[in-house]
Amino acid sequence: MGLNVKLHLASGSCQAMKKAGLVKGLSQALGRPESLVALMYRSLSEAKLLSFNGARGVNGPHSTLLDGVRVAIALLCTDRPSEACQAVINFGGMTHQPAARGIFSATESPSEITFESFLVDLFKKMISSGPHLARDRFGSTSIEVLTTIPTAFVHDNSSKYGFYFSSWMKEADKEKLIEKYASEIQVSRKIYGSTILHMASEYRYYL
Repeated sequence: MGLNVKLHLASGSCQAMKKAGLVKGLSQALGRPESLVALMYRSLSEAKLLSFNGARGVNGPHSTLLDGVRVAIALLCTDRPSEACQAVINFGGMTHQPAARGIFSATESPSEITFESFLVDLFKKMISSGPHLARDRFGSTSIEVLTTIPTAFVHDNSSKYGFYFSSWMKEADKEKLIEKYASEIQVSRKIYGSTILHMASEYRYYL
């Protein structure tokens, strides 16, 4: 993945966006079919992993930044909508080990820093930086997911943040998950600065 895209981060106030905007925005940013992104969204929504209040149309729920991150994680992990929920639970819930430095405050323990919360915070910083500073500060950032081990990484300039199955998880449960992913087709996907900045420009509506 990794597309050359025009950066159009917005500064100032942001307005909320509904499902259609999130689906279209992620499709354009990641270069994935809009129909696939919509199916991923639907699977996560039906599992109550996305914002949903039962209403549709004009009264439908606004998407959140966490919604956008979770759909993106699903797209990085699998092409199968039926596997989207498990991908978000397993990979989104991975924790950073040891404690991350630089982006998170020292008051947060490693067990509280999940892959999805790290990405939410990263995109918030991108959006609040404004277009020029964001390009300079985050242009070399990359996000990588490997289902073979399984792990996730965020490369931020000279720093590398690794995410693994939670330290709170029982060893037997970890081993079952690792064995499950090892027995399947191996997936390794990485997105780079221009694509990530494009995603941030779409996510600006969710703050």
